[in-house]
Amino acid sequence: MTLVRLCNKFSLYFRFREKFFLQVKGLPMGTVLSPFLANFYMDFIEQSALHSFPLKHSLWFRFVDDILAVWEHGQNSLKVFLAHLNSFDSNLQFTIELEDSGKLPFLDVLIIKNIPSLDFSIYRKPTHNDRYLHFSSNHPPCVKRGVVISLVDRFLKICSRNHVKSELDYVKDILFCNGYPINLIENIIDRRLKKIKQENRKPVPLDSGTLAIEKKTFTTLPYVSKLSDKLGKILKRHNLSVSFKTEQKVEHFFNSGKDKTDPILGSGVYRVPCSCGRFYIGRTNQQLGERLQEHKISIDKSLRLENKNDNFDSALAQHIYENPAHLVLFEEATLISTVNGLPQSFKEAIEIKKTYK
Repeated sequence: MTLVRLCNKFSLYFRFREKFFLQVKGLPMGTVLSPFLANFYMDFIEQSALHSFPLKHSLWFRFVDDILAVWEHGQNSLKVFLAHLNSFDSNLQFTIELEDSGKLPFLDVLIIKNIPSLDFSIYRKPTHNDRYLHFSSNHPPCVKRGVVISLVDRFLKICSRNHVKSELDYVKDILFCNGYPINLIENIIDRRLKKIKQENRKPVPLDSGTLAIEKKTFTTLPYVSKLSDKLGKILKRHNLSVSFKTEQKVEHFFNSGKDKTDPILGSGVYRVPCSCGRFYIGRTNQQLGERLQEHKISIDKSLRLENKNDNFDSALAQHIYENPAHLVLFEEATLISTVNGLPQSFKEAIEIKKTYK
């Protein structure tokens, strides 16, 4: 717990308009610990409230901060319990939604009372506008197929038998309105239905034993219509799985409102100019400032070398050793790309090729 407190303490600081602030309530968004700690605290509140109240629920399911419960003690006592639940933390207040005409939404499921059983269908909020990725959008075909598959799989897994047909027609209509060809929609739906039937017929093995898993290499590349699709098929034959991403996004045309990070604090592929007009291209997972400091130390070390055949820490150090009159313009160093992983290697190679062609 000491480590948890330490990690969380320093993640509560943030910068806005060149000033530093400390978050005094709640947990910071985007940190690894926040979801775990939030769920941990929710469990504490939940257990404290349930064990300290005399009346009990017949059913209680919680997913993060959404709760599905069955209460059989009347609405007056339910209001008393809600007040009791909200008394534990003034910053964490629950609201309540009762069933209406035998229907109650929970997450994306609409629970329908059909005595003596329950039916299930898809729940969509009143603000839902049926807008999905348009078929004409500049995205890989697999992403567009994924839109259809996700909508189909969702209603097949959630809906009761008597709601499948109406939901199927609804999904076809909204996909068609988003530009998807009807033959593509029906083709994917047929394949998903056949796949589910085949999976249901397969017997469950009692002992699957140890399965040999084929290792694959994954990478991400920019998506270029038509070209990327052909490239993906070629790389797949060589056991290299590729996922594509679009470089131009709508968010790039708007200001995020956040303070821009000083390039010296970033990491990725960088370029360092020399007074001779040439450039050194490198990549780092450290902050650029730290990497430049290492270059300075490496250059100082190389200038003290007596044997020319000694190993140099970098090509930049070797360049200065061979040309001691040159000056490395560290103050003009820039980050070219902030990508990480395998794409970083590709980006470095491309920039070196462009610089020394």
